[in-house]
Amino acid sequence: MFFISLIFACTPKQPESIVSTNPPQRKPTYALPPTSMMNKELRKSWPPSPWKTAKAYAFNQQEFGPRAQLYAYKEGVWSTNITQEKELTTQQAHDALELTHRLGGTLRVSKCAFPRHAVVFFNEQEKPVASINICFQCGDILVWPPYSTEEDWNQQRFSQQGAEEMPLIFDAHEQMLPIWNTILIEQLALPNFTSEL
Repeated sequence: MFFISLIFACTPKQPESIVSTNPPQRKPTYALPPTSMMNKELRKSWPPSPWKTAKAYAFNQQEFGPRAQLYAYKEGVWSTNITQEKELTTQQAHDALELTHRLGGTLRVSKCAFPRHAVVFFNEQEKPVASINICFQCGDILVWPPYSTEEDWNQQRFSQQGAEEMPLIFDAHEQMLPIWNTILIEQLALPNFTSEL
């Protein structure tokens, strides 16, 4: 009996299972529209620096107020209001980039931008190289660094006509925002801020 107990005592323990904080690699429950909306000639190389991974963030989970930070990350500065962080799958990261390409970067559709969700791209040294910041309440999308530095960039984007003689970019925006919601809120389970007012 002592001999058997000794054998079990000397048997190495199996390592405990490690719970991954990464979201499962599941197929997206959305589909990008078949048309890219924006002319391919307008597509830029963005972000301008190579990236390897991407993470999603919830921030500004509060009412708009003074000293509001509109970017989760911008020019070396992180928002002090970040509450959650989730890693994106490779597919989700590429789709986030594609959504940005189809709008041509920052798009303000209101005067009260206050993003509460963001995607930040990192290089091999795990340093941020770009961020996309989304406000689901007002529909504004802010990107850093700028998608284009051309002076007439907005004129180029808004010159394409869509339905009812409205700029085509608004049609694209209407299609892209629900996909952002699917990725960030439904798939990654980031909180969807609801005003208490």
